[in-house]
Amino acid sequence: MTDIEKMTRKAQEAMQAAAEMAEKNGHSAVEPEHLLFQLLRQEDGIVPSVVMSTGTNPSALAKDLETHMSRLPKVTGAAKRVIASQQLTKVFERADIERGKWKDEYISTEHFVLAILSCSAPDLNRICERSGLTLARFTEALKKMKGS
Repeated sequence: MTDIEKMTRKAQEAMQAAAEMAEKNGHSAVEPEHLLFQLLRQEDGIVPSVVMSTGTNPSALAKDLETHMSRLPKVTGAAKRVIASQQLTKVFERADIERGKWKDEYISTEHFVLAILSCSAPDLNRICERSGLTLARFTEALKKMKGS
């Protein structure tokens, strides 16, 4: 698992919000969907701007993710702490690789999106592609925005 100290404040906030969302909705694990949903909703974050510049509507994508997450299995009974799913753990690992590729010091929110689009579950890939968000489009838009 990636060390939280290696993440920017915005990345940490998104992770925390994703965990809270999973817990509030009774999900047993935090999934990449929870994280992407929170990244799309960060009003002053870079992700909504980059997503919008790909031609994808961040709000519409967030709504599609919300619908998908409402179908995730729920846990009932004694309240327990949610954990990061195996898929989310892979996203963390991939985000650190992306950080290195972009020569950044810290894992940032855009690294999470690159990781999600690189190694997410088939359902999540379909949702993103249906809304027009692909790894190639996001990468291109991010390069334009970062100027490299």
